[in-house]
Amino acid sequence: MGSELRVFFPDAGAAALARRDWGEQDYPVRGIGELKAEIQPEEKLFIFVEPSAVEVTQVEELCSQAAERPVVMLNPRLEDVGTVGIGWTGRQLRDRLLNTFESCYYLRPLEGAAILRRYPQPWQVWVQRESGYELVAEEPRRPVGEALEAILARAAGKTEDGTPTPPPRQGFLANLQQFIRALSQ
Repeated sequence: MGSELRVFFPDAGAAALARRDWGEQDYPVRGIGELKAEIQPEEKLFIFVEPSAVEVTQVEELCSQAAERPVVMLNPRLEDVGTVGIGWTGRQLRDRLLNTFESCYYLRPLEGAAILRRYPQPWQVWVQRESGYELVAEEPRRPVGEALEAILARAAGKTEDGTPTPPPRQGFLANLQQFIRALSQ
């Protein structure tokens, strides 16, 4: 794409290292906060490499300047709770910026599990078993927070509060019979 492409790194130092390692390119490589980081009218595609929550305001401004032109984020770390916060501030950031992106490929390892997305497939939750990883859930949206905890608890055979999953539900009379037997013992 030549000069129609713009690559952004989190800072001028990372951009300088990329320019050194990549050699001379037809497209500009800049730090997000550099003075020459403004979006130019002739540019058609923008790639942000590892933007973090520290640069979120600048990323948001550059994405706004890009308007309808495609923006690609490689390994974004924009939702750092320590920097962005939780609650209202985090929701505002998601509503303004993060929810406007479609995750094409996402892999997040967790302890004993992983979340995977390969567009256009749904979000997948994989759990590590003795024989390897097993697909335990597919969701239309990225599972986070309580939804992810519930999926992992079900996969581990536990309810959300950590107690073992009860046996499959039986009919009313079978449950009543079990209750009466427990009382008579």
